Amino acid sequence: MGRHHIGVSSKIILFMKKLALPDDILMQIDKPARYIGNEFNSVIKNPADVDIRFAMCFPDVYEVGMSHLGIAILYDMLNRRQDTYCERVYSPWPDLHNLMKERNIPLFALESQDAIKDFDFIGMTLQYEMCYTNILQILDLAGVALESAASRWPRRTPPRRFSATRSSRPAAS
Repeated sequence: MGRHHIGVSSKIILFMKKLALPDDILMQIDKPARYIGNEFNSVIKNPADVDIRFAMCFPDVYEVGMSHLGIAILYDMLNRRQDTYCERVYSPWPDLHNLMKERNIPLFALESQDAIKDFDFIGMTLQYEMCYTNILQILDLAGVALESAASRWPRRTPPRRFSATRSSRPAAS
């Protein structure tokens, strides 16, 4: 199990953190440290003490996303709010992706290791076109419905349908 520290005044508190991945999976994958969190400067809050849980998703692997300055700035800004807990999520490598699908393990946040489908908001950044398919991977592993008809949330009004149409204005001559 991973150890984590939280700075409280001048004390450091160590505790055992529950991991989303069992030990047998961690032993099968390349670079398991990318999935257990525990980095310096990560923010740990009690989810019961906040009103908003926000999953900040970077649709690429940990090594690419953790060095992204924009994510670091947003993570810090959101976590400075007392009512908000922002946690980070990255796309897993294919070795873990396959095991998560086989064992029905939902995509989880680094800090709490909680499934992101239980968060209030899931935010994603789109840095370049090559990561667009990773968004589908994140939504699939999270268990988020890709179509509104399959959504688990009740709606008060039917979903709106939009279509692209040509303008009704006559073309300029």
